[in-house]
Amino acid sequence: MAETEYTEGEEYEDDEIIAMDEGAHIEEGGIEDDLFSRLGESSDDPEQKRMYMEYLALIKEIDCQNKIIEDIKSNVMDMCGKPCKTRNEMREIRRLRVCMEQENIKLHTMMNRAVQLQNFGSHRHYRELPLTTTVDEDNLSPYLCGIGACGVGGPAGSAATECSQEEQSSGCGQEDRMLQALQKAMCKMKGACPEDKKLMEEIACAIASSKKNKNQCSPGPCPPPPCPESSSSAPCPPKRPSRRPCPQKHRSPCDSSPSPPCPPPCPKSDSLDKLKRRIVGMQCSVKKLLQEVNRRETQDPCDEPTEDEDPCARPCPRSPCPEEPDPLVVCGGKRNTKSEKYEKLKENYTRLLTEFQRKDCQMKEMEKRMKGICGSCGPTKGNGDADAAELNLLRARVNELKEEQAEFKCIMKEQSQQLEDYRNKYLLAQQKVEEQCVSLDKLNMNNKRIEQQINSEVKEIRAKFQEKLNELLHFPKLLENEQLKLAQVCKEKDDLQSKLVVVCKELKSVKAQLEAPATVDVRPQLAQCQLELTQARNELEELLRQRDLFCEQLKSTQDDLDTLRTESAKIIAGTKERAELIKSQQQEQINRLEKELAQCRATASLSVNDREAVIREMQGQLNTLSYSFDAAQKQIKTLRNHIAYVSNENCFPVKC
Repeated sequence: MAETEYTEGEEYEDDEIIAMDEGAHIEEGGIEDDLFSRLGESSDDPEQKRMYMEYLALIKEIDCQNKIIEDIKSNVMDMCGKPCKTRNEMREIRRLRVCMEQENIKLHTMMNRAVQLQNFGSHRHYRELPLTTTVDEDNLSPYLCGIGACGVGGPAGSAATECSQEEQSSGCGQEDRMLQALQKAMCKMKGACPEDKKLMEEIACAIASSKKNKNQCSPGPCPPPPCPESSSSAPCPPKRPSRRPCPQKHRSPCDSSPSPPCPPPCPKSDSLDKLKRRIVGMQCSVKKLLQEVNRRETQDPCDEPTEDEDPCARPCPRSPCPEEPDPLVVCGGKRNTKSEKYEKLKENYTRLLTEFQRKDCQMKEMEKRMKGICGSCGPTKGNGDADAAELNLLRARVNELKEEQAEFKCIMKEQSQQLEDYRNKYLLAQQKVEEQCVSLDKLNMNNKRIEQQINSEVKEIRAKFQEKLNELLHFPKLLENEQLKLAQVCKEKDDLQSKLVVVCKELKSVKAQLEAPATVDVRPQLAQCQLELTQARNELEELLRQRDLFCEQLKSTQDDLDTLRTESAKIIAGTKERAELIKSQQQEQINRLEKELAQCRATASLSVNDREAVIREMQGQLNTLSYSFDAAQKQIKTLRNHIAYVSNENCFPVKC
């Protein structure tokens, strides 16, 4: 489950594309089972859909977090793989480890949330989520194995007596790393001298052959290299396992050639140790040169051999090979960026590396010259002053070259630090951009979900309002009908009140008659009153019947009026539409006619201009013709005068 982005990059890209397509399908309205199929045939409720959308977004965030952790881990491994680390680099490694721990905590939080969404969200067939490892968890990394070997010490250290399986695996990883670094350095060393190129090729071949020969050697422990008990020099550094402490009592101080290094600790890496001894000899050659200069200066080569050997014995382990840091520095800047500053720094670094190689070649030439001088010069004292002066000049030149070499090393370190700083800034900016993109995707998804909810709620509210309007639509008509009925009832009430007044008057008269003496016979009046009452009832019934009839007629008339209103509204709407259509057509026709009128005006103006131009041209031609005609007339007149003059001369010849 803990697989990195670089091992399965294509799978992560496919998953990301599928997740993006799934998110697009979900936004359109339905969740399609393209990425994770459902368990059973049950559909998801809105909450499960929301959790599934959150899970898809969380997958993208987990992939981005894995990429970030992988980038930080690669930076830590690159910085730990360097042979010599400064304080700033150690501080940067600690800072990167802290940053990796924080990012790992964030990743585990995301994984817990993803597991929670898998358990309590949509029921689907989920796949495993990729979880990258940290530097501490990645025990099989060749970079870490190499670091462990450097930290423990080489064969020349105190723990060099044991050749366990862990040291063999670390040595194999270190050799692979050295091969990669040498290949990259050979690609970069186009402007270097041919000797350095040849040396790098021999080192690469020796490492490859030693790697093949390791399978044939016995895996038992290797014996420690024999060193004399009187040796007091410090052991060699762990980066050169084939070097041993240089004994002081058994070395000749007057030897002009570089002394051979100690024998190899194990017979299984002869070619590699041979080349390493050659590198060590090249490192000690400059120190030997200084030793010879000091010997020539003091003219006492054999009195104090230990004092002359100390400069070689002590700084020899500390002085690194000038060609060794180059592949590692090149490997340190192996990450490509797209910024212009990185390209400029890379070009500057290549230029400084070429110049460094050139200075190294000059150092070798000076070394050869010093060897020739040391071999040719004798013990005579006649040429001592000249040799001393030349040695002083050579020593000054060597010191200058050493200073330039140190300056170039400092400049290269600064350039590499600047490259690391720019790369870290670029990675931080890229991380921020990815985080912002993820947050923007989250916000867009939340905005779309909220927008869908708002749209659904607005639709529901509109539907409710429409229902209420439909329910209240017939109330105005009912109100009008009731108002008409109320007016009719009020009118009938007034009629009945007037009739009631008449009946009350008649009742009073009848009561007065009843109170009169009984002698009066009121039967005829009673019969007449009953007859009038019957007539009044008949009239009332007739009026009620007429009222009902009028109500029915009023209702039918109102229905007809409503129908006419609707039909008239439809007719008016159709008429308006036709009028708008006709108006638009007329407007288009007017625009077309205006365009034609403008074209006609333009044509007329052009024709007028052409006519004026033709008139001017014709006027000019007429003027030219008139001028030509006048000139011709003048010429004819001149010719006539000439003819007349000639004719007169012929008629009257001159006398001699």
